[in-house]
Amino acid sequence: MLIQAAIDGHGVALGSAIFVADHLEAKRLVKPFDLELNSEYAYYVVCPEAHLKQPAVRAFTDWLLMQTGEQS
Repeated sequence: MLIQAAIDGHGVALGSAIFVADHLEAKRLVKPFDLELNSEYAYYVVCPEAHLKQPAVRAFTDWLLMQTGEQS
């Protein structure tokens, strides 16, 4: 909703590059500054701890961590 509000002209928004790249390319949004902030810990996997023992959940979290270069 934040990105759509900015597209609709309601103000300025901070957004992840992956979510705004297409809008920037299509010129629906503009990047007013040549500034990017890198956040090392921007995403989290959240589930009840007991679910981590389920093979499908464990396989997914292991795969996700492998994709990011993190260890489980």
